[in-house]
Amino acid sequence: MTTNGFMTLSDLMGRNVLVLGLGREGKAAMDCLARLVPTAKVLGADDNTLYASVSLEDAVRQAADDTVVIKSPGIPPTHPCFELLNKRALPVTSSTDLFFHERKRKRCVIAITGTKGKSTTASLLAHTLRTAGLPVELVGNIGVPSLARVDALEDTIFVCETSSYQAMDVTVGPDICVVLNLYAEHMDYHGGVDAYWNAKLNLVRRQREGDVYIYDSRFSLLVDTAREVESESIACNDFSSSAIDLLPLFGEHNRENARAVVAVARRFEVSEDVLETAFRSFQPLPHRLEPVGEVGGVLFVNDSISTVPQAAMAAMSAFEGKLGALIVGGKDRGYDFSELAQVLTKCPDTLVFVLPGGEHMQEEFKAHGVAYQAVSGLSEAVEACVARVPSGRVCLLSPASPSYGFFKNFEDRGDQFRVLVGRHSP
Repeated sequence: MTTNGFMTLSDLMGRNVLVLGLGREGKAAMDCLARLVPTAKVLGADDNTLYASVSLEDAVRQAADDTVVIKSPGIPPTHPCFELLNKRALPVTSSTDLFFHERKRKRCVIAITGTKGKSTTASLLAHTLRTAGLPVELVGNIGVPSLARVDALEDTIFVCETSSYQAMDVTVGPDICVVLNLYAEHMDYHGGVDAYWNAKLNLVRRQREGDVYIYDSRFSLLVDTAREVESESIACNDFSSSAIDLLPLFGEHNRENARAVVAVARRFEVSEDVLETAFRSFQPLPHRLEPVGEVGGVLFVNDSISTVPQAAMAAMSAFEGKLGALIVGGKDRGYDFSELAQVLTKCPDTLVFVLPGGEHMQEEFKAHGVAYQAVSGLSEAVEACVARVPSGRVCLLSPASPSYGFFKNFEDRGDQFRVLVGRHSP
């Protein structure tokens, strides 16, 4: 696969363009091209026949020799269409790369990435800059595809939540890149943890002099990266603000991520008063340590976004001394659950319920002597919590595993948990 070195939307004028993958980003790319590049001859392809009549492989085989390919992030690198692209040596770009090339240096593109905390941090930053009266668009992995807003006004500041899928093949870095943390995740997509981390860090490594890299110095790989890159590197850990104490968010990890927001806000000369107003008025996102009801004096908290062990441990620490029950389990991606098991050995009064798919997790719990109950699903777990957790404690859904195979996505898992709890709430 030949990744294009530099390409803007104007380079696509009059060209044959093939959009691979017609999910949310692919559809936005098609709409963008129709609106801003009307002379391009655009074809969309997808293996899902509900989206397109031609498959990815067939579309690559049939493409003209001068075709430019825009690939969607949801297509894994192992898909056979990429072997065909390599053979044909067609130039390949992505929605995120096109967006970065179009918007860089116009005002500011701020990319937020990391294994966990991206959505909340990106949302808090966008809210803070808006509160300061700045023109801001929140785009990317959080919901609005970046190309859908690429033609926003010249002075727009973009806050772009960026996944590893989106970051892995960009050829230009953002004006400001914030990397919150790095844990093992998405190894099935990337083929290993090193490839996953390199995909994330590609955002920083593609930055140049004049750009800014903001990172958490507790992660040694992020510190090492700061020594290597051309951009100005700033550790967010030393940034403080009285506004952080006003955040309506549970957990020390949210406080640490808020320091990254403060670090960025300082570059835009946001005052302490505005920070306090923004942080106090921030509305937490669903499925992220979200209280969903109280039953018999027990607070039920939905942290369905927790798809890795480290996220579950961070969630647990937010309720230290109050955690009455923990619901974990889901799709097994080969994660190391030993540290989670060790943490649970120090919580003998916490009931542990393991959802289907958590067999590897159960093995680790057994090896560490952690008492747990395997349940048939969320309904059984919630019923057990209602019956057994004493008043004044917290029941936490923080699965430490992906939802796929058992739920549509983490949102579906959290929504079902909320409904089940609601049946018992007054």
